[in-house]
Amino acid sequence: MPLSLLLRQVARALNIRPKFEHQDPFMPRLFPFLEQRKLFRGGLLWLLIVVYTPVFCYLFWGSLYWASWTNLLGISLIMFVFNALDAFFLQWLAQQIGVYFPHPHQSALRLSSMISLFVGINFFLGQQLMYALGATQWFGYSYKPAQAPWVLAAMTCMNILLAGVSEGVYAFTQWRIHQEELEALEHQQLQMQLEEVKQQVNPHFLFNSLNSLSVLIADNPRQAERFVDEMATVYRYLLQAGQMPTPGGGLITLEAELRFLQAYSYLLHTRYGSAISLEVDVCEAARTQYVPVLTLQTLVDNAIKHNVVLAQQPLSIQIRATSPTLLRVSNSLQKRSVTIPLNRAGLSMLMARYRLLQGESVQVLVEDQRYTVELPLLPLV
Repeated sequence: MPLSLLLRQVARALNIRPKFEHQDPFMPRLFPFLEQRKLFRGGLLWLLIVVYTPVFCYLFWGSLYWASWTNLLGISLIMFVFNALDAFFLQWLAQQIGVYFPHPHQSALRLSSMISLFVGINFFLGQQLMYALGATQWFGYSYKPAQAPWVLAAMTCMNILLAGVSEGVYAFTQWRIHQEELEALEHQQLQMQLEEVKQQVNPHFLFNSLNSLSVLIADNPRQAERFVDEMATVYRYLLQAGQMPTPGGGLITLEAELRFLQAYSYLLHTRYGSAISLEVDVCEAARTQYVPVLTLQTLVDNAIKHNVVLAQQPLSIQIRATSPTLLRVSNSLQKRSVTIPLNRAGLSMLMARYRLLQGESVQVLVEDQRYTVELPLLPLV
C-alpha cells in the first residue's frame, strides 16, 4: 500500500481531513514551504548526516573501521549514502505528515506520527542493512546478534532527534506564516482606518466649509473664489490619500504634506479667523524626508478637537523641524470642559502606522502648557 494512501486512511480514521488550498486559507501559504523542502532546508540536515555517519560506522564495524584508510573511506561512504537516502526519505515523510496535520494545535499528532514512523521504518531498514552487510561481508563486517540492539537503539535516538528537529522547524515555519498573515491583516486594518479618517473628515469638514463659502460669496466674492480653489486642493489630496503611487507604500514627503497643510490651514483660518494660528518652521533637509500620509492633518485636527478655539483664547499650533530626523508638532494646551467623543481613527492610529511602517515610535510630551507630538522623519528605504 502506498504510504500516502496509508496516511490518508489514518487521518480519515482519526476524523482529521487534510485542508487543501480551496478549503483553508492557511494552506496556500504553507504549500510553498513544503514543496521547496524548507522543512529540512539548509545545513542542519547535512550536519546531522555528517555527525551520525562515523557513529554508525563504528557501531557496525567496531575497530575494523579504523583499521586502514581503505576501510575508513569505504565504510564512511557506505554509511554516508545510507544515512543521506534515509534522511531525505524521512524529510519527504515529514512533509506528508505536515500536509495531513497542518495546524499549530496538531503538533502532538505530527510529532507522535513522525516518531512512530521514523523509528518503525528505520528499525526495519537497520535490521535489513545488518543482514545485507553480513551476507556480503564488506570490509570484514560480520553480523553479531548481540550488536544489533545497540545499533537499533542508536538509530532510535537519531530518529527521535530528527522528529524533534523536524517539528521545531515546522513550528517555526507556521509561526512565520502566521506572523506574515497578522502583519498583512494589520496593514489592511490600518488602510481601513485611513479610509475611515477620510470618510470622517469629508462630510463634517465639507459641511463647515460650505457654510463658510456661503458667507463669502455674498461678502467677498474674490475670497470665495480662492476658498473654492483651496477647498478643491484639500479634497483632491484627501481623496487620493492612501492611493498615491508613493514609493514608500503609505509614505509621502513632508514637502507634499506641507503643501496640503497650506491649503487646509486657509480653510481653517477662514472658518476660525484669529482664533487659530499656525506657525511652520521646517528646514529644507527635512522637507525631503517622509511621513505617513495625512500625518499633519491628523495632528492639527487632534489639536482642534481637544482644545478650546476662541478669538479670546486662540489656539496656537507650531510645526517645527530643525533637522532631517525629527518633526515636532505642538499646540497650546487649553482643554475643553466638555470632551468631544472621538473614534479610534486619530493619534493612536498614527502611532500604529509608524510602528507598522518603520518600527519607529511617536513620542507625546506635555510640558509648559503645551502638548507636543514628536515624530521621526523617515528616509525612503
